[in-house]
Amino acid sequence: MKTNPFFAFSSSVFCLVLTLSTASFAESLPAGCGNDRGASPATMGDDVVITDSTVLAPLTQTLFPVVKMSAETLQKDVNKGIAKYYLKPEEREPRRFVIINGKTYSSDGRELISTHNKNKDTMNYVMDAAGNMYLFDEFTCKQIRHGNILAGGPVAGAGNISIKDGEIVSIDSDSGHYGSTRVFNNVLKRLELSGSKPQHP
Repeated sequence: MKTNPFFAFSSSVFCLVLTLSTASFAESLPAGCGNDRGASPATMGDDVVITDSTVLAPLTQTLFPVVKMSAETLQKDVNKGIAKYYLKPEEREPRRFVIINGKTYSSDGRELISTHNKNKDTMNYVMDAAGNMYLFDEFTCKQIRHGNILAGGPVAGAGNISIKDGEIVSIDSDSGHYGSTRVFNNVLKRLELSGSKPQHP
């Protein structure tokens, strides 16, 4: 019997990939955006540091259906100057973090993540077809929106997210760039299999 690759991950290594630091692409973002981490680490002891490279690496296999940005929305990004800040793969990667057994960590496994900003500590995310998720803060940096993270490409999920001391407190599918409500179950399934059950609409 063939095994569905989506369920081939063990619970101990199942993870989500999101984004964290913005410092690496400070030159390509507007002033004030590149140096604002948005998500900040919580203090944690050496006994909870994650060192297993198999759970820290980005996911590469396509697992989820996606929705595309409309041509009209894409053109609006171009007209408003937002498209010039579409991120390259190497600019997304430093923001990556993983979710392991319900806890979110920086991509090196050494920090628990919390979201902090003026919008009630709620930030934004997108998820790609492999289940990698990327975190950003449009409430602090208006030029970075859902469409920027995957450079205008399709997403398997997008919306708002709140994380406190490594735990995802709430998540939704609110996005003006994508019809992400249609694929929100992708995100919920991914979170559940990684041990996270946040509040959601």
